[in-house]
Amino acid sequence: QYLLDYGDASLKDIATTYFFGGHPVFHTLLMRLMIMGFGDENEIAIRLPAFISGIACLWLIYRVALQLFDSLFIARLSLLLAAICPVHIYYSQIARGYSLIMFFSIAMVYAALKLLDSPQGGGWGTILVLCGALSVYTVPTNVYFAAALAGWLFIALLVPRYAEEIK
Repeated sequence: QYLLDYGDASLKDIATTYFFGGHPVFHTLLMRLMIMGFGDENEIAIRLPAFISGIACLWLIYRVALQLFDSLFIARLSLLLAAICPVHIYYSQIARGYSLIMFFSIAMVYAALKLLDSPQGGGWGTILVLCGALSVYTVPTNVYFAAALAGWLFIALLVPRYAEEIK
């Protein structure tokens, strides 16, 4: 149904409207670009944005666990649990925006952790804001996660003792 509703829509219509049943806008744009490039009968191309973001999500889960716990065992265990998690597998193979949401969410956490390590730079603040904007543009209700993470980051920056616990 998703492909029938949005597969032939113009990029302008996809980018500027949130149709009757709602759709993951950024993922729909990516999917439409894949259809334009590879055709609407190419199942691999249509699912590729979800698959790539699912794989990238696994790498970021590993990096976040390594950053938080400074343990290869815990990072590898986190990666294994995410890799065999049925929800992650399912969301990474269907042509919807869920794996993008997972990717942008873990990327926001990673950028926030890196921002706490070096508050003055490296572009982590820009990455955090960009991932947050794309996350909300994909599924608007992800604004709750972005706001909660911003609140946590603000508190961690305001109270240095909290930031030191994370480092």
